[in-house]
Amino acid sequence: MVQYIFGHSSEEIIKMYIATIDDKKDRYVSDLGSYLQTSYSGNEYVVDNSPMITFRTSDLRKLISDIDFGSKNIKDTSNDVYIISNFLSLAEGMRVK
Repeated sequence: MVQYIFGHSSEEIIKMYIATIDDKKDRYVSDLGSYLQTSYSGNEYVVDNSPMITFRTSDLRKLISDIDFGSKNIKDTSNDVYIISNFLSLAEGMRVK
């Protein structure tokens, strides 16, 4: 039934996705456990290769307001990929280090 719903050509593809999801779930639980243990012991937990970045609230507000396609910081409103790329570049420049 799952194979049919998702339109996969074989059960093996479904099994591959399930295994990938289980692996990710295991990593997340392990990462959370490490974070909690480190934090509980009073040490700073360092996140490497994190997709998360930190902003000052005022910078985040400015960044979100620049999403407006008429913004002076976003020049080519006909190209969505360019807009997203430019947005991410602006975000990277505003992150708190």
